[in-house]
Amino acid sequence: MNQAKIYFGTILVALAGLLFWVLAVPTYDEIADMRAALADRSAILVNRAATIAKINALSKQLADRAADLQRFSNVLPAKRSAAELVSALQALASQNGVVLNTLNMPGGQSQTSAPYYNQIMDMNVSGSYPAFRSFLSALNRNIRIIDILTLDAAPVGGSDTVISFHIRANAYFLK
Repeated sequence: MNQAKIYFGTILVALAGLLFWVLAVPTYDEIADMRAALADRSAILVNRAATIAKINALSKQLADRAADLQRFSNVLPAKRSAAELVSALQALASQNGVVLNTLNMPGGQSQTSAPYYNQIMDMNVSGSYPAFRSFLSALNRNIRIIDILTLDAAPVGGSDTVISFHIRANAYFLK
C-alpha cells in the first residue's frame, strides 16, 4: 500500500504540474502581454498629451499673430481681387495728383513653380512730374506688393507740365 501512495502522490504532482502548465502559464503570458500593451497605451497617451499641448501652444501663437497674418494677407491676398486692386490704384492716383486714365489687367497669370501668381497690369496715368514721383513713392509704400516692370513717359499735346506715363507692373496673390 505504501507503493500505491507513492504512485498516487506522483500522479497528483504530475497532474498539478500539468494543470500548472495548462492553466497558469497561459494566464501568466496573457498578463505579461497585457502589461506590454498597457505600457504601449501609456506611451501613446503621453504622446497624445504632448501633441495636444503643442497644438494648444500653436493655437496661442496663431491668436497672438493674427494681426501679422492679416497684414500678410493684405500684402499677398489669398485670391485674385481685381476690384480691390483697381480701387487701391485709383485712390493712390487721386491722392497724389495724377489721373489714372486706363488700367488693363489681362486675364492670364504666369504659371511658375512659386507659391504665388503674378497679375500683369498695364496702366496709363497723366500728371506733372512731381505728382508722378509722389505717386510712385506712394505705390512703393503701399502695403500691397507691386513691381514696376517698364515705365514710359511722353508729353501730352502741347503742354509742358502734363506728362503721360505708361506703366507695366506685376501684382501678386497666392495660389
